[in-house]
Amino acid sequence: MEHLTRQGLQRNLRIIPKISTDLALVFADSPFGEFIKKYMTKDFQIVTDMTRPDEKNGSEAGAILVKELRNRGFNHKFTVYTSNESKAITALNKHAGNLLQGFSNYAVHTKPREFLKFVCS
Repeated sequence: MEHLTRQGLQRNLRIIPKISTDLALVFADSPFGEFIKKYMTKDFQIVTDMTRPDEKNGSEAGAILVKELRNRGFNHKFTVYTSNESKAITALNKHAGNLLQGFSNYAVHTKPREFLKFVCS
């Protein structure tokens, strides 16, 4: 997060952290979330961890978030950060597979350097 914040100061990158899937969806449904969905289609990225242990289905929380955001019309670039790439891809296919068909602007990362490169690009 510190590295992203430093990069953000250099690249006009702003981070809007949310600590749960539910709070991220509340934000997405807010007037600011609606503005982002409609007008910030190129400049806004969604970044999520795959796992949030405190949530129901916490091992697939990132995939559930992606599904819910896609269902709400968010077609932004996104990345999922995880410790297990194959489990993350399986979860994405399970929850959002049909919503990702034809959509290539996403990534699953296990290595910090690759993750930062994707987010800061």
